[in-house]
Amino acid sequence: MINLITNKKKFLVELLKAILKLVIAGVFIGYLKEYDLLVAGILLLKIIHNVYKDIYKPKNKNWLLLVGMLLTCFGGIVGETWGGYKRLLGIP
Repeated sequence: MINLITNKKKFLVELLKAILKLVIAGVFIGYLKEYDLLVAGILLLKIIHNVYKDIYKPKNKNWLLLVGMLLTCFGGIVGETWGGYKRLLGIP
């Protein structure tokens, strides 16, 4: 079996950082759930910052990141719309 992780300590640190970021974001969004517009604005600013930092500014453009972000956005919108229609129609 091929071992793709060459530096296990660095991998573990990056994994824990990513999990911590998700937990902080979840708490932040849950705490501000009544301020949907504020949370949406902050998330939009974060997306714009990431696109500028990782795609626009570098010489080697990371188009895969942009495509992934757009596909995730589209999937989220479809999922939320589908769930809303199911709730509206009373479908479990």
